[in-house]
Amino acid sequence: MSSVIRIGSRRSPLARVQAHLAGTALRQQDSSLPLEYRFIESSGDRSAEPSAALVTARGGFTEDLGELLDRGEIDVAVHSWKDLPLRERAATEVVATLPRADARDVLLLRRDSLDAVAVRGLRILSSSARRRHHLEQFLSWALPLQPPRVEFAPVRGDIGTRLLKLLRGDGDSLVIAKAALDRLIDTDPQELERTGGCGAARLRESQQIVQRALAACRVMVLPLASSPAAPAQGALALEVRRDSPLRELLRSINDTATFETVRAERALALELGEDEPLGVTRLRLGFGDVEFVRGTRSGVPFEHVRLYRHGSPLP
Repeated sequence: MSSVIRIGSRRSPLARVQAHLAGTALRQQDSSLPLEYRFIESSGDRSAEPSAALVTARGGFTEDLGELLDRGEIDVAVHSWKDLPLRERAATEVVATLPRADARDVLLLRRDSLDAVAVRGLRILSSSARRRHHLEQFLSWALPLQPPRVEFAPVRGDIGTRLLKLLRGDGDSLVIAKAALDRLIDTDPQELERTGGCGAARLRESQQIVQRALAACRVMVLPLASSPAAPAQGALALEVRRDSPLRELLRSINDTATFETVRAERALALELGEDEPLGVTRLRLGFGDVEFVRGTRSGVPFEHVRLYRHGSPLP
């Protein structure tokens, strides 16, 4: 490890914000820590593959950063944990996370398309088989209007790109992770620049796009009982080499509750079938954990809500 702690992430505004959150947590432990950031475009960002799930399964959003760790070019990689393949890499390990953001998805529906949707149907921008599985049934009763049909169109790109595609009319609606919107809106661009996260101008531009989209749309936060999220959605993964001297420092900022619940989600998803369109979200509440699972298993619809106390399921 170099004398400076080098934090790597993707170069999108959201990824920069997430790297900044990790750096800020480290500086809260020791304000004198020297930090540097390295931002890259991943092979997944460049891929034309319409399915983000397939890109994730192949490590397209995270493998490039893992290789930088392998070569010692960065010391810590910060990921959206849901972007990591369910099977762990041999040479690296996720050793810490921060408190989880809201795990739910959000449905944005353009106000100017409401009348047309009631006549011709609803076109939803989403490349996720999981979201398609959940929403086809959920929207049949949850919307105040009943479109004659619902169709899904693939969409890729960072948050701003997807929101602009919605605003320009590529679809009537878009499904997006609430955590992404929250993090973009809640981050001060000047603070990002001051602490070395850089990209303040791009963050301001993304914030303006988010605000335009929220003003132009009806917004529905999707309930986890009907639409559980991708395993680990809303959580950050701090990945290091297995022999890294930073392991103990990173564990000092680890949010144990988030770490345990997210690892449980990922373990269950791997057990049920990593190639299945599956939503798994576990929440830690005062009495224990509640786990929402919904999707398919070997092509058969599958769902449950399960309660846990002290790590064991209740009868």
